[in-house]
Amino acid sequence: MKKILFVILDGLGDRPIKELGDMTPLEAAETPNMDFLAKGGICGVQNMLPRGVYPTSEECHLALFGYDYIKDYPGRGVLEALGAGIKLGPDDLAFRVDIGTVDDNLILIDPHAGGVETVKELTDSLQNIEIEGVKCEIFPTLEHRAVLVFRDPDGRLSHDFNDHSTRVTDTDPHKAGPHAKNVKVLEPKELDDSKEADFTVKVLKEYQKQTAEILKNHDFNKERVANGKLPCNYILTRGVGKLRDTDSFEKKYGLKAAAVAGAPLYKGIAKYLGMDLHEDLTFTGTADTNLDGKVKKAIELLTTNDQRPTTNFVYLHIKATDSLAEDFGDYKGKRDFIEKIDKAFEPFLKMENVEIMITGDHTTSCELKDHTEDPVPFLIYNIDSIDSGQARMTGKFGESYCKEGGLGYINGIEFIKILLDSGQARMTKGEEDV
Repeated sequence: MKKILFVILDGLGDRPIKELGDMTPLEAAETPNMDFLAKGGICGVQNMLPRGVYPTSEECHLALFGYDYIKDYPGRGVLEALGAGIKLGPDDLAFRVDIGTVDDNLILIDPHAGGVETVKELTDSLQNIEIEGVKCEIFPTLEHRAVLVFRDPDGRLSHDFNDHSTRVTDTDPHKAGPHAKNVKVLEPKELDDSKEADFTVKVLKEYQKQTAEILKNHDFNKERVANGKLPCNYILTRGVGKLRDTDSFEKKYGLKAAAVAGAPLYKGIAKYLGMDLHEDLTFTGTADTNLDGKVKKAIELLTTNDQRPTTNFVYLHIKATDSLAEDFGDYKGKRDFIEKIDKAFEPFLKMENVEIMITGDHTTSCELKDHTEDPVPFLIYNIDSIDSGQARMTGKFGESYCKEGGLGYINGIEFIKILLDSGQARMTKGEEDV
């Protein structure tokens, strides 16, 4: 059976940047190893979600793995919780949280609070909050991010799904930007007239009110303000959800899958799909992640010996290509990080009998500091049944080059069929809706 290395460089795609000679960070980067794979394989561009749907990382990832981005989506909060090792009961609600900065009128100044290493000291002070019998637990994850869990033994919370979440709206106004600044924090609202939605909104409003008072007077924030930094003074929620039943990756495709990832969301996606997750303290979701260690682990998992169970599919995720663009608009940093990735990928060229796919989940524009719907480049190397002469590559792995590749434009769950069917799946040059 074939073995597959599925590499996702988060937010890999970008738009041409004047300061980079009207090239994207990927095209401006020196990437001899990925160029080699592109020239020896076959390339194209892809979009995972239909036009007009904002490309979130979690929904794009589900589609990349061949899952329905609506039906199989449990909510961002659930995936973050799983990735952080938080146990969820069948009736628990999980919210993705940013602990950001607001002014006295609840105008959002910065959802990231200007950057913070960890909010653990803050979340430690927010434990033991109970509202109308609902236990409210909050867990720090990465930097300014956290996961909020509502646990109600009486089953009064909203569980039905609508608009990619349970029937309660987000309070983080990210959809207006996303991560829009200088706009008012959104009030949670019911998405139906059920008593469960009404009760959930009531609890969330009270929770935000109580925690805002605690954060306002916290020594952690007083020290930040004294040092000229923004306080982390408000709980912004989005992506509320609950666990859903979905087929594991192995059941769906008959492949034993493993994952190598650092940031909680992507570890959570792996767990949600039943992949064996391989963690290390040096595998972070930031630019200081141990790239060489991640590559070594991926190769090890795909190397069969008497002591190791056979792994057919390895998902390798690298995050900072996205955050350098979205959080900082740092096109030089994104270019340089891509070069570091490429150098770390050199051992991949020595693997045998492994199909390698490299792409991103979505495009992240350094100029806009946002995800965009621009197509994402991809390469597939070592496909037995595809004539590599179809690739029509001009010697570089990049957006404008891959657009002319042999696989043209692929969208939605068609993408994984290219890998699993050795290229026999439908390949179109048109840009059809998913």
